[in-house]
Amino acid sequence: MNFTYDYKKSLLEIQSLKTDLINHFEYSDRAKIPYKVHLLIESMNCRMIDFCESTDMLIMNNHIVPAVSLIRSLFEMTAIINRISSSIEKSIIQEKLIENFDELMMKLCFGTRYESNYNATNILSQIEKLDKKYNGVLNFYNDLCEFVHPNADGVIGSYSELKEKDNKNLIYKAITAEHIIYPWIEKCYHLSMVIYFDDVKKIMKDLPKFTLICEAELNKRQKSSR
Repeated sequence: MNFTYDYKKSLLEIQSLKTDLINHFEYSDRAKIPYKVHLLIESMNCRMIDFCESTDMLIMNNHIVPAVSLIRSLFEMTAIINRISSSIEKSIIQEKLIENFDELMMKLCFGTRYESNYNATNILSQIEKLDKKYNGVLNFYNDLCEFVHPNADGVIGSYSELKEKDNKNLIYKAITAEHIIYPWIEKCYHLSMVIYFDDVKKIMKDLPKFTLICEAELNKRQKSSR
């Protein structure tokens, strides 16, 4: 079985993001937003590493369709990180918080679909925003969904083969690393990791400047409340 390993370098980069803890006041002992950003980033990194390593194990054991479910999730995590990165960048450019950043972070950190104070963000809207920056991501995501859901591609197309002349359908795991579609699946896996890693590195680079903006906004609010 001839596997390709184009994604291995990116997997190592994702694994390099691992950390064991964060300090609450690493960026500011006054502004809470930088801490919330830091907490979400490092927690998401841990989740990303877990999903990427699991995807790699599935691919290595020729479980390609189950790996697709995880790859789709990688794009969802990437979209959230890109959302934060874009908002931080715009805030730095304009030298002010461009939105209610605390509410944004609370929704991303604590939003659920249960009854709570914060509703979970709509992931499809975040994928669409990611697509505006990286054209084609939305098409990749939608096509991955066809294999994740029990649709034609995900069931009949993945686990059977028509033998029309023999009036038979063979039932077996049709999509393997030898299948014509596998390079596309690997490309999706690789792309999600590349975008994610670049955005995380950018956030961590911008976080000190962003912290100063958060503290300046806090100072303004304190002065206006006097």
